[in-house]
Amino acid sequence: MIAILAFVGALAMQQTDTTFAVQPNARLEVRNTGGEISVNSWNRAAVRVQARHGSRERLTVRSTGSVVSIGSRAERGPGGIVDYQITVPASMSVDLHGMYTDIVVEGVRGGVNART
Repeated sequence: MIAILAFVGALAMQQTDTTFAVQPNARLEVRNTGGEISVNSWNRAAVRVQARHGSRERLTVRSTGSVVSIGSRAERGPGGIVDYQITVPASMSVDLHGMYTDIVVEGVRGGVNART
């Protein structure tokens, strides 16, 4: 019984929600092993990242110059499932990649590159 509870606890889902300012010419890059990437737009110079992920996943958000990179790493073992709901400035370009990932982009006027 204890082993089962430990296994279920390891699979518990967590929520991450963060918002940060971006430069007007910023570009978004998202890499996802499995799950969903949903991108919507708004009229703010900020990116909001809402993610649902397993407790073993550690989300990474990096800003280098004009590029904002979002991804995840597993503490151990293969990468898990992460569902992203991302809101970006309407003019922002997005570059989205996933292996076993559904991708939806709405309202973005910048360039869109999406591959699964």
